[in-house]
Amino acid sequence: MLVAALAAGGCSGLGPAGGPADSPPASSADATSRTTVRIVRVVDGDTLKVRLADGRRRSVRLIGIDTPETVKPGTPVQCGGPEASAAMRVLAYSRIRPRAIGRAATLVADPTQDRADRYGRLLAYVEVDGRDLGRSLVEQGWARVRVYAGPFARLGDYRGQERRARGAGRGVWGRCG
Repeated sequence: MLVAALAAGGCSGLGPAGGPADSPPASSADATSRTTVRIVRVVDGDTLKVRLADGRRRSVRLIGIDTPETVKPGTPVQCGGPEASAAMRVLAYSRIRPRAIGRAATLVADPTQDRADRYGRLLAYVEVDGRDLGRSLVEQGWARVRVYAGPFARLGDYRGQERRARGAGRGVWGRCG
């Protein structure tokens, strides 16, 4: 279970240095794996840095979404990227200025997905006060639905939100053509 693995100082599916290990995706027993973290930094619209209960910091890549690039080396800032990052900051922080305070959040594992990506980032849904941050960005139009390794548990809901955002011209759908 993700909670037990994180509390024990590791994460199944990760090697000793935090990189991917040669292990299968989470099992169905992990369907309700949840752990509480503190958001410490918004990297961009789909990646966060969090602090685990034991004080370690980890990167988390949100399952099922992709936002325009703002920090990828060798890639120019894409249309809607700064807005997607700003929208994530509003969701992730309890105060934006003058000092950002990251909210308590819950990482929710998806048994259909790997536990970590090829860069060693944890893969999870991130919820704040019961609100799915990835779904919120799709709903606002700042994220697109993205299937990486295979369909994910919340895919139908995310696709419905994306259709509504596109139809209403919200976010990147109205601003970036």
